[in-house]
Amino acid sequence: MQAAAFKDKKQRVTSPASAPVPAWSRPAPDSAQVPRWLHRATLSLYILLALFCIVLLALVLVKNSEVSQELRVVKRELQNGKVSISGQQCQEEQKQGWSSIQQLVTEARQVIDVIKTNVHIGNEKTKLHEISKVLEKKPQPRKLG
Repeated sequence: MQAAAFKDKKQRVTSPASAPVPAWSRPAPDSAQVPRWLHRATLSLYILLALFCIVLLALVLVKNSEVSQELRVVKRELQNGKVSISGQQCQEEQKQGWSSIQQLVTEARQVIDVIKTNVHIGNEKTKLHEISKVLEKKPQPRKLG
């Protein structure tokens, strides 16, 4: 009896006639239907959107390729030490510039010292000249003898 019940149950589950399958049905002719041109227009818009996305993706890929090439060039320059060499050259030029400025300042100080010395000597000569004029005007004392 159990075997008969099991068979009966099995037949109910697998039997196509016993379980109704929902079928796609068309809407009734009196209901409001969407015009056919609207479906085509919507489909056309979707196609245009897809094409736009494809074009945009292509542009992004091209730009990505350009940036990637630029990065490879910079990477090669860094690996070759060109950037560090140019930085070292800049530092050396800066040092040379400062050393030339220091040399010019030293030379200017030397020239100023020479001018000061010449002015001092000129002042001393002027004083000696004035003293000699004063001494010439003064009558000389006579020797008793």
